[in-house]
Amino acid sequence: MKIVMIGGTGNISSEVAANLYRKGHSISVVTTGKRPVPPQYTHIKADRNNTEEFKRILSNCEADSVIDFFAFVPENLKTDFEIFKGKTGQFIFISSATVYEKPHKKIPVTEQTPLSNPFWPYAQDKIKCEEYLWSVNNPLFPVTIVRPSHTFGKNWIPSPLSGNDFTVAQRILDGRPIIIHDRGESLWTLTAASDFAEGISGLVGNNEAIGEAFHITSDEALSWNQ
Repeated sequence: MKIVMIGGTGNISSEVAANLYRKGHSISVVTTGKRPVPPQYTHIKADRNNTEEFKRILSNCEADSVIDFFAFVPENLKTDFEIFKGKTGQFIFISSATVYEKPHKKIPVTEQTPLSNPFWPYAQDKIKCEEYLWSVNNPLFPVTIVRPSHTFGKNWIPSPLSGNDFTVAQRILDGRPIIIHDRGESLWTLTAASDFAEGISGLVGNNEAIGEAFHITSDEALSWNQ
């Protein structure tokens, strides 16, 4: 299949691209070019923050599946809809497991858990993105939504500080204690980016995944102390 990825050099997206390429698919990645793109992929250089240029560069782009790792507000997806309507057999949006209700009323969290996170604008915007996509889901723009949770990889240290993981490494080097919330007793699920990539590969090009939302996580829950 021909697969177009918006993003493709990040923590999760680089593993997904590598996995799908190994499975024999043709991979095109759309990035700004700030990070190197492996030569086996077709690189489409475009900046989605420049909407008109983004639409112009991708205006003739067609694919069996499009995977957007880099959409954070509904406006990003409205642009995708304008570009890819009638030009792809599947549009996969990478959302986030942060969209699920907080605090949790029931454990474990499943895809049927209500979407409501009053604590984080990032999650609130992802919810709005999902709502927009369901409103335009149709045979000319078939939607699948995927929600990764806390994912680590070759350049992303698993830690309770998430986006500030690099500070954990520095604290270890400095001999200082590592900050852990809730006395290290809260349960957490960490997912290797390579495992996420294997999971999503089964959804790409899968007609049964159209109109559905999935979260992809490890099946192991440990406390931070463990």
